[in-house]
Amino acid sequence: MKFSASTREHLDHYVYALVDPRDSKIFYVEKANANNSAFDHLRTLPTEHTKSQLIEEIREQKLQPQVEVLRYGMSSDKQCFEVEAAVIDALGLENLTNAVRGHGVDRGRQKRTA
Repeated sequence: MKFSASTREHLDHYVYALVDPRDSKIFYVEKANANNSAFDHLRTLPTEHTKSQLIEEIREQKLQPQVEVLRYGMSSDKQCFEVEAAVIDALGLENLTNAVRGHGVDRGRQKRTA
């Protein structure tokens, strides 16, 4: 799977999520720049990475992860990094297969105790 050339141009900079079709939960969030990065994860060979393991688990059930564009039409990497980090913070890194919270997390969600 891949986006058409006209779709990639329309997307410009975008943030996407990989979604587990078994429960409709987002398991990975990343930014991309007018390309097919969103689908690259689905073409790579399995590794020890948690994301790859989950993709293989989904495929073993004869399903495919879904790609959802969360925000598009942004004009810079900086904007994408802000959206990516905000989505990861909102969902919680512990609920995702992302290895890090993203860029600009110093301005992100601060967990406080009462």
